[in-house]
Amino acid sequence: MGDLFLVQGTQGTLRGSETSLSWKYFKPSDVKPLVLDTRPLRNDKGEPIYCRENLNFYEEKWNIDGKIENPHTWDADQQGFGYYKALYSNFVNNEDFPVKHEHLMLQMKVMGAAHAQNKKLFL
Repeated sequence: MGDLFLVQGTQGTLRGSETSLSWKYFKPSDVKPLVLDTRPLRNDKGEPIYCRENLNFYEEKWNIDGKIENPHTWDADQQGFGYYKALYSNFVNNEDFPVKHEHLMLQMKVMGAAHAQNKKLFL
């Protein structure tokens, strides 16, 4: 099964699921400035070659508990029920709701920026 989330950026990629993430990126500070060379490129045998750029990629991973075999065994019905249980506890028992308003606002800002950068996709 494929990743649930895939974010492709200009310096790397983030992918994952509800329980694990992995990301691969390069640091622009590691990259030497490119110099324009208009001459035809050839190898030692005189054969044409293509331009190449060697980037040093970094890879990192995160897992919610390190024991997940299949991250897509998530039960949407049970998770939805958990939302209403938390909402009930918040209203009736005055317990903290797991999702904070400031987190929602940040998520809305990120989604708004994504929509603004990709207007053609969201018409």
